[in-house]
Order: sequence, then structure tokens, then C-alpha cells
Amino acid sequence: MAVCFGEEDTYFFRAGEELTSGVLLDLLHIHSAAAGYMTLDLKPQLGLLHMIEQKENGCLNQKNIFDNVIAAYLLNPLKNEYPYEDIAKDYSSLMIPSRVDLLGNLSYDLAMDETPEEFLKTVCFMAYTAFASKKQ
Repeated sequence: MAVCFGEEDTYFFRAGEELTSGVLLDLLHIHSAAAGYMTLDLKPQLGLLHMIEQKENGCLNQKNIFDNVIAAYLLNPLKNEYPYEDIAKDYSSLMIPSRVDLLGNLSYDLAMDETPEEFLKTVCFMAYTAFASKKQ
């Protein structure tokens, strides 16, 4: 899980034996219900957030989660895909390296092990892109 709280405040947490996905999810629940959560491509995350069959989970609910990919689609439905670098460029005027530039064709799982520095850059750029959209 990558999170961004500010311009110089981006983190990546890897779930494992010591830090389970449940603990990471609990970190999100600690924040108040008034907090806003920005994400890229919420649909695959719904299962991890335990929100497939419910509209809210603790302080996470449909009113305080904003999906930048859906917003980009609504603004330009003619595109075939909405990668984070395009969202950053088009809606936050940011020029950041693409996933392909950093990872090539590696999956995230392989990149985490084979090119950890580029993997961290990629997921942190994604988190920052979601954060930067909050200012727009």
C-alpha cells in the first residue's frame, strides 16, 4: 500500500507476516470519517477494502473516496486507458515517468523483487498522483 500525505510525505507499506493487510487496512480506519481518500482505479481495491457488498467500512464510504480514473474517464471517455502518468499530466500538470519507463513489462510482484527502487518510484508516483488531484 502506498500513501501520500503531502508534497514530500509519500510512503510504501508492504504487507507480510509482521505487517498484515488487516493492519494496513486498520491504519485507514484510524482517520476520521471526514477524511477524504483519493485513489487510482478503485474497483480492484474494493475487495481489499471489504466494500464489495457494502457501501461503507468504518470511516471509508462512498462519500469520501474519490477515484481519479473514473473522473478521468468522465472528462474524456474516448481514451482506451487512463495510466497514472496521463492523469498527472492532464489534470495536475505534472510530468512524471510512466510505469513502462520505470518497470518495463514487469508485473508489480516481479518488479518488487527484481527492481525494488523502480517499483518504489512507481507506486509512490501513483500515490502522489492521487494526492495531487485533491488540489485540483
